[in-house]
Amino acid sequence: MYKSKFLESISIDQNVLADFPKEQTIEFDNLQSELLEDSRLAARQALFPDPQISEMEIEVLRQILKQTLAQGSYLHACRNDEEATRFRSFLMHHLPLEFAALVIRGSEVNSFRETNSQSPKPKEATASTHQLIRI
Repeated sequence: MYKSKFLESISIDQNVLADFPKEQTIEFDNLQSELLEDSRLAARQALFPDPQISEMEIEVLRQILKQTLAQGSYLHACRNDEEATRFRSFLMHHLPLEFAALVIRGSEVNSFRETNSQSPKPKEATASTHQLIRI
């Protein structure tokens, strides 16, 4: 994904920060992280507005949210495509940023924790690892 112009405008080369006291650079890094998170949240809420939900559906959605946060994912079969779309929009609007929701198979909503594509790579195998693998 490409960085937006906004994010590029607040990014500063680390060489420039070297001239500032460490406390100020930490404050800047914290501010930059907060701005990034705030912009992601604002974008998500703009893309997924809070839909009209009945009282009965609110209770179902609370259970989906609770199960998703507790288990890391949850699959819910909706009555129809339209309900699944509304449920997804509600979930994307209300779930924390590390979670997402998709409509699958037409009328099911799958909510889950997203994995970070920039997670650390697995360690290289060592001689002791090779010995453990050998049988």
